Amino acid sequence: QRLRTDEVGQDELDRAVQYTLGSHAISQQSGAVVLGEMLDDWLFGSGLEEPGAFEALVRAVTARDILRYGEAHLDPGRRAEGVVRGAA
Repeated sequence: QRLRTDEVGQDELDRAVQYTLGSHAISQQSGAVVLGEMLDDWLFGSGLEEPGAFEALVRAVTARDILRYGEAHLDPGRRAEGVVRGAA
């Protein structure tokens, strides 16, 4: 609910950006991941220039962007539930 009504703080946003960039950098150590991303960019994206733009795109996200996303897509009246059970 808070993502629909309150902007995230700058510290929280900075941590999220650093976490996202760090996780992405670690994933790039796998050739299979890099190849998969290149293939996705080529087939579904705007071209092979996208991988180099990742950091700039992540750093460009603002607290207001997150709030607008929350308002548009996080409807408290809609939810999905699932049940996971182990094998007996």
